[in-house]
Amino acid sequence: MGNPEGDDKPNKKKYDPRVWVREGEKTMSKRVTEALEIFHTTNKL
Repeated sequence: MGNPEGDDKPNKKKYDPRVWVREGEKTMSKRVTEALEIFHTTNKL
């Protein structure tokens, strides 16, 4: 149900928490980069 590969196949990617954690990491990385640019601290370390 809901899987494009077949009705009897599981939706692992939809319910696997690792997928959601990875998406959060991508979003956080973009936001931290944006914040560093705002504070003019990009590439200071």
